[in-house]
Amino acid sequence: MKISKLIAAALALAGIASSHARADEGQAIEQAVQAMCPKQVVLLGEATHGGGHTTALKVELVQRLVTQCGFNVVLFESSFYEFFPIAEQVRERQPIPPALVATAVGGVWKFSQEMQALFPFLAQQVSDGKLELGGLDFQAGGFQQPYSNGAMFAELSAPLADDRRAFCKALFRARIYDNDDLAGFSALPPCISDMALVARQDQAGKIRNLQAWLATDGRPQADLVRARDKMMAENASAWIDRAGTPAKVLIWAHNGHAARDTANLPDYGSEDNLGRALSRRYGDKVFALAISAYEGEFRWSQGVNKALPSAPPDSLEARYGRQQDLAFVTADTLRHAGASASAAFGYNYLRGDWSEAYDGMLILQQEHPSHDSRDQPTQPICVFAIP
Repeated sequence: MKISKLIAAALALAGIASSHARADEGQAIEQAVQAMCPKQVVLLGEATHGGGHTTALKVELVQRLVTQCGFNVVLFESSFYEFFPIAEQVRERQPIPPALVATAVGGVWKFSQEMQALFPFLAQQVSDGKLELGGLDFQAGGFQQPYSNGAMFAELSAPLADDRRAFCKALFRARIYDNDDLAGFSALPPCISDMALVARQDQAGKIRNLQAWLATDGRPQADLVRARDKMMAENASAWIDRAGTPAKVLIWAHNGHAARDTANLPDYGSEDNLGRALSRRYGDKVFALAISAYEGEFRWSQGVNKALPSAPPDSLEARYGRQQDLAFVTADTLRHAGASASAAFGYNYLRGDWSEAYDGMLILQQEHPSHDSRDQPTQPICVFAIP
């Protein structure tokens, strides 16, 4: 369901006239699409992974950018590995089930009610040969992701001698399901090195990502953040630079990864995040979009919602999001605003020149928590621990 329909329904239930809101939203979405349409690489950000209104907005943006602007690759800030079963289905000329797409996208978004319309759309586009999907994150261990948590390692370790294969598989399983003592897994990187010696060429990307991920074990959180973005940038560049059909790439990620500038992101220090690395490489072919909100709530974890902080009067959210249901703030407007407060990074207000970080910003007047699509939720899912 498109965002305008979602909001119209909500407004009707509240007994509020929705024509003005629909007009605001339609105009802002159209402005954003027109700004992004000519670009080769578009990073679609979000202030947290738990905003339902933001998710519905991004679903509509993806659908429009694919169908109207010819974007033919959609990459997610989720498992690099779990999208390989989709590619295998394509090679076998099998239709892609929406559930397979949802599994690959992963638990951060998989269960969001606002996300559900995107899965059949993407599955149909892939089945029709119009779109390819991929993931960027080198971490394994995602909730209900059977390929990256088991089947993949079985494939990669198959050429090893029986004893070595059994040892490495058992160690990997322990790393996925019992990883409290990361120091106890120092023998796992040598397993990956052994597999690299016998891996096929088409398995090199999996090996490289596993090695980069395991190299962060036992290191500070900031090291994981930097290494993760470095690998996400390498994975994205492989799609952008591929031979054959020119790629127009959409990247679904957190605002922190989408930003062209890391001045307000101290974890990165002098190192690039995803958006900055891609901007350095591809220049004005890249468009970085942030999404924020003036007020409301977002989902912090399953069953736990948090209120957005009050917007300072001089913030971008107060200036442009208070009076409209949705506003598109252009690059020129961001430059004109100069140093301003914004809650783009996790709904924590920070001050900076946001024109250095983004080419545009969509600001919602009202955020709401994403709704869980499951009838009986069974397992907590953290949506904000690592952006």
